Amino acid sequence: MSSVESLREVVQRLERTFSDPQNRESHYLDFYDDSLVIHGFPQKLPANKDGFMEFDHFMWKAFPDIRITFEDIIIEKNKVACRSRPSGTHTGEFRVGIFQLVGSLPDQPIKNST
Repeated sequence: MSSVESLREVVQRLERTFSDPQNRESHYLDFYDDSLVIHGFPQKLPANKDGFMEFDHFMWKAFPDIRITFEDIIIEKNKVACRSRPSGTHTGEFRVGIFQLVGSLPDQPIKNST
């Protein structure tokens, strides 16, 4: 098996684990090294594995049946980039919760620009 095939299998296992409510909390973050650094993350969260875990738990609570589908997987040497599509049923608190993570709740309702 080539390293590209091996990395593709890891990404596919990550997708299955994230999308499995029975196993994701205990196994999903095992895919990430403790040295994880996230760029462009909400300011109120640490940009590391702990912050990523907090964000994931927030999403899983707001969308308990959330699934992620990797529509494109690009592998070059030991680097992987994916285009993903999440889907799920919104049953928990999200709007207020996401602004708490970002750091502010707008004074005015958010208006659709279209």
